[in-house]
Amino acid sequence: MEPFDDTEYDCRLPEEWIEYGNDPVTGAFNPIPGKGLFRDEQGRGYWRPVLISSYEKDRNVFTGNWDDEAAEYCELTRINLLFNAEDPRIFSQRVAQAHQERIFADSQIRYNFFIDNMPTLELPELDSEQQHRIITMALSARFLKEKMKGGKDDKNGGVDTTSILSEVNLDYGRTMNWIIIDKTMEKPANELKDMIQANLSLPPKPPAKEVPQFGMVPIPQHDFPEQFSNFCFNSLFIKEEVIKAMVEIRAECNQLLLDNHIYDVSVKGKTLRVEEFK
Repeated sequence: MEPFDDTEYDCRLPEEWIEYGNDPVTGAFNPIPGKGLFRDEQGRGYWRPVLISSYEKDRNVFTGNWDDEAAEYCELTRINLLFNAEDPRIFSQRVAQAHQERIFADSQIRYNFFIDNMPTLELPELDSEQQHRIITMALSARFLKEKMKGGKDDKNGGVDTTSILSEVNLDYGRTMNWIIIDKTMEKPANELKDMIQANLSLPPKPPAKEVPQFGMVPIPQHDFPEQFSNFCFNSLFIKEEVIKAMVEIRAECNQLLLDNHIYDVSVKGKTLRVEEFK
């Protein structure tokens, strides 16, 4: 459960929980009481009182002893440890969410496994026009254009496109299977009784975005001419002369760094006047 534990539920850092046991008056350390999840030999778990004494950051575990006569040593992760000083209702929500996230992750793994192993032989492939558009877009990079100049006799300029098309067709077939399995899962249960039950518990789909009425981004009401005039009045970087001057200044500064020096630093062991130093 540890990979699915949400630490945002914690009201204190692990180190702060350990500091919570220090007595501000005497400076002595008192073990922090709580309840830990104990598993017996049959794998059954139940909560037992525990006293926590330290925290190992490298392994992300709390160490202590069970609060009973045997006082056996124990190591507990945060998801299996409830401190007496924290709200048990928040902790129960934390554990419940971790279990739910684990169920979602397990279902997502099996869901993708089903899609990857669905047959693709009877699925339609990309037609020649679609493949031509993909190849044209894939070979439009500058590096590939230069490479194609050396292989004009070949249709694709000496570039092997077989692997590209194979990968695209594989992704296309997987997408089609993805659509098929989603449509199948949306059918009522009585229509799926003759099929193998997948028992998937997928997370809820995000709500569909509202279709905007206009194809533009809404902005607050404002006077655009006045705003633009104020910007032009307070800035000189809209002038062509200013932009050219800044470019020339930067070019001269770079030239000084490369070729010339403002001060001659090659002369050593001799006192120079400022005029000679320049």
